[in-house]
Amino acid sequence: ASAPLFFADQLVDHFSVSGATYTQRFYRESASFGGPGSPIFLIVGGEGAIPPSVGLFYPFVVDVLAPSMRALVIQPEHRFYG
Repeated sequence: ASAPLFFADQLVDHFSVSGATYTQRFYRESASFGGPGSPIFLIVGGEGAIPPSVGLFYPFVVDVLAPSMRALVIQPEHRFYG
């Protein structure tokens, strides 16, 4: 399922004082989100790239579960890919 693509700067090492960051790609589907108090589903795609042509994995989560529970769906890409 295609979903909006976003980028966020993340710390490379949360325990380092260097402050070094990388840009992490993630997808978000919020069409069914009911707002505060509604669930958030996190899809962990594993160790691989998630190209924009693929978008969110597991269409069942996006197309069936999220609407039925008014959930937000987020899928971050592993930091070593993308």
